[in-house]
Amino acid sequence: MGFNLVAAFIFLFFSFAALKRSPVSAYISALIAFTYISGILVGNFPTDVGFSLVINFIFIALILLAFCCTFRGKKIFWIKEDYSIVTQKWFLFSLSLMLTIVTATNILIVYSSISYVLGGNIDITAFKNQGGAAEMIRVWADPRLVFLSYGFSPLAYFSLALHFYFIFRGRVFLSLVFFIFSLNIPLVGLHSLSRSSIVHYFLLYFLIYCACYGGIPDKVKRKVNLIAGLFFTGIVAIFALITTSRFSGSSFSTIPGNSFVSSPILYSILNYASQWIVNSIGALEDFSLNHIWFGKSTFTVFDIVTGMIGFDTVDYGDLRQETLGQYSTKFIGLVATLVYEFSYIGAIYYVCLFYLFFRFLAPGRFEMRVSGILILIVFSSQPLMFFTNNYLGNTMYAIGAFYAIMIYILSNFFVKLNVPKY
Repeated sequence: MGFNLVAAFIFLFFSFAALKRSPVSAYISALIAFTYISGILVGNFPTDVGFSLVINFIFIALILLAFCCTFRGKKIFWIKEDYSIVTQKWFLFSLSLMLTIVTATNILIVYSSISYVLGGNIDITAFKNQGGAAEMIRVWADPRLVFLSYGFSPLAYFSLALHFYFIFRGRVFLSLVFFIFSLNIPLVGLHSLSRSSIVHYFLLYFLIYCACYGGIPDKVKRKVNLIAGLFFTGIVAIFALITTSRFSGSSFSTIPGNSFVSSPILYSILNYASQWIVNSIGALEDFSLNHIWFGKSTFTVFDIVTGMIGFDTVDYGDLRQETLGQYSTKFIGLVATLVYEFSYIGAIYYVCLFYLFFRFLAPGRFEMRVSGILILIVFSSQPLMFFTNNYLGNTMYAIGAFYAIMIYILSNFFVKLNVPKY
């Protein structure tokens, strides 16, 4: 418990210190502190204290602090008019057409998944907690539709950037359209009735909203708050429904004796947020150089492409099973995942490159264009989900980062002035 208390204090202190100058850093730090506090409440904290545990605990805290420092000083006060290709009428129409197809595909797959589970064909607890849900989806959904969804749903990150851009421009209707398209982020996770995609989207939207709030025109704030509130009420309801279905009266999770929480549903939520603390320490204790993945999780997009060409690739799920053992189907967190990806030294290099790359691409403090919002959205996604780091999240992030780079190039090198837009 002492480790969690120390970590919670450190990240809360950093959050308050960064609140005025860097709301993004403060936001992520507060979330990290919350997970450590949740761990205290439900008994998710290391008990067998040893030298290696202390070293791993310090290493995890330092890496997470480094990620938080990446966003230092990034506070948006205005989004300037964007005259690049990505805001032209033909580009937005093409993007909307593609995302309409992707949205319909995701809704169809989610409906098929819910129907399959509710039909009694499979137990929802076994479906989610025994692993392999992403592969099982292909039993009742056309694999080609699943591939289409995984390949193009990450465009929803760009939709979210356009949503905030049009909010700043006072274009409420267009902001609503791209807000709906951005919901493909949680929809793709709902294929397997995953709560992580819902949490991801909720936290990501609120993060960008906080960063942009000071620059949103007063005349549209009330409309945006109302529309967003209605949608997020629905998202929270879905999250609660999935949680209740999986854990109400379920014997899957035995509440430990050192937990201060006795409600199965509340315990499942707090355990969801904090299980990474114990799992990451345990996974790092078992790590050896023979277990390095060599970027397998971070660069899943290359596996997808090479698999399409016809090359043999090592299945990521099998790799996790071989190297992580009992932790293969559990949340081990961002830092432990990076260590398994690149080793301890490689994880340090990764966060340094992450910092330098973001500081190079990120726009100025007071204004940004669509590409700047997209860079902020994509880069903040990875540290924002520090407590999960599952396969689908990594795949979405890797493909989303690829799209972000392409859109950044289009936005900054193909600018057309005086061209009619939307």
